[in-house]
Amino acid sequence: MAAPEMEAFLTHPVVSGGVSASTQNQAKPSQRLPVVPTGAEVRAVLASLERMYRLVGMRLYGAGLRLMEAVRLRVKAVDLGRRELLARGG
Repeated sequence: MAAPEMEAFLTHPVVSGGVSASTQNQAKPSQRLPVVPTGAEVRAVLASLERMYRLVGMRLYGAGLRLMEAVRLRVKAVDLGRRELLARGG
């Protein structure tokens, strides 16, 4: 579908079907793409952090933890033998 045809297709439910504009806006594709840092950029950021913060940063990036999950991580939540982290209440 060309851009004007797509716009008409997505606008039709609002104009004739009584669908709210906010619902219709969710159907439109976003023009912004997420920015993902390269591996080299991640390594540079982590290397610039002080030791304690580097450890937290590595857990955030490597294990996909949220900030408070990483900050609240306890020793008993780390299983080195199985290479696992147990995050509770996430």
